Amino acid sequence: MVVRKRKQYQQLRTNFVESKLPDIMTIVGDVKRKEQDLDLQIDHVTASAEQQASSLKSLVSAVQGKLSDTLEAEKVKELSPWKKLSDEIEGRLKNVQTDMEKFEQTLEGKEVRHLPAMMRKLTNDMDFRKDLAIPIIPPHKMEFEGYNIDENVVEKIFGRLRKVIDESRIDELPLIRPRLLPPPKCEISVLRTLDFSSEQRKGLGVTFLANMDDKTLIVGIDKQLFLAEKFRPGWRKIERVAATPLCQYNQDAIVLRDDSNSSRMLLLNVNGKMRSYQKLQQGEISGALVTRSRHTIVTLFTEEDCYGELIRHDKDFKPIQRVDTKDDGTYIFAKPFSIAENRNYDLWVTDTAANTVDVIDKLGNSRFTYEPKEQLSKFEPQHVVCDSNLNALISDTGHKNIHVLDRNGSVLRYLQTYDLDIWPLTLAIEREGQLWVGDYKKSKIYLIQYF
Repeated sequence: MVVRKRKQYQQLRTNFVESKLPDIMTIVGDVKRKEQDLDLQIDHVTASAEQQASSLKSLVSAVQGKLSDTLEAEKVKELSPWKKLSDEIEGRLKNVQTDMEKFEQTLEGKEVRHLPAMMRKLTNDMDFRKDLAIPIIPPHKMEFEGYNIDENVVEKIFGRLRKVIDESRIDELPLIRPRLLPPPKCEISVLRTLDFSSEQRKGLGVTFLANMDDKTLIVGIDKQLFLAEKFRPGWRKIERVAATPLCQYNQDAIVLRDDSNSSRMLLLNVNGKMRSYQKLQQGEISGALVTRSRHTIVTLFTEEDCYGELIRHDKDFKPIQRVDTKDDGTYIFAKPFSIAENRNYDLWVTDTAANTVDVIDKLGNSRFTYEPKEQLSKFEPQHVVCDSNLNALISDTGHKNIHVLDRNGSVLRYLQTYDLDIWPLTLAIEREGQLWVGDYKKSKIYLIQYF
């Protein structure tokens, strides 16, 4: 019995060795070859990752070095976004290095099951360029308006940085975008419309507009004033006054000119309470502005002589500055109207009789006069406001558009409001790039995006 069993076992073993063992050895050989192929792929990925990391490190080092030299040589603080970009690239490179270390640990431990996930994470971290916040040089020169920097120097700086990145030979890395001036004419978009139309106000335009706070506006139509919600429907009447609104006094009140006495100014609170503000000894008040330093600037004019002047008053309303003539003795103003102050304390004053805009520095000297002549023979400036980038925005009823100028009077663009059937008169800045516009033919105001 035992002998028979042994023979059966030997027979089975012989059959197994002859029939099954070659297949098993074949499978083992395939597994070994696949393991070798996997090792080759891992070596290739590791070498590629190291090469990319080395190239990116070289690029970061080159960009950082160039930025440091440029900032020291030219003293241009606006290049700080590129330092932030290089710091972000360096941080992402650290993530890649960490992934590579974990990758090597996984290979040493032969934890093959983790390799697909590790390779996906390493690939994702290496492809970080899509998430980078590449700084954009704005077309309206806002980054450079606070400094007296020659335009050729700026272009030279960005040309150097472009050359550094081109020489790095990393094909897919985003290049620095060139700083381009916008076209003279620019389309705009309307974000919101507030309609005050009624049968009583048919054909009446918006003659006054003041941005009181984050939620409310004061709107003047004829002699009626309204307190309007910016982003919710609804408004209420404040008061129907025998006075002309001039400017905002603070978040709760506006300054008006008494129609019965043109040298007297009034204060009107948003709750409808009115009181006397100040009275001048002589002259007809045409415009006013309360500055950030709480000075009150008043423009006066004499219609018979076609002569105007600007007077600055301190906090106690004592005259401290009078502006009426240039250095050569000629008059600056004929009929000054709207006043705005920028961050450099320059005053922009529209002249509705001479159809010009005069710019006065904080010492009372005339900087320049804006008077377009080429294709704008019907230039009729009305209201002017200044944004946080030192740009001035001027409503032009002659061409039914808005001029956007830099602090030196160069035209950045014309906002084509007439294409949207908007007749601009009154203006109020909402936030950077957004402007409230009052229509002088309809009882409507519009919030527009102008860049």
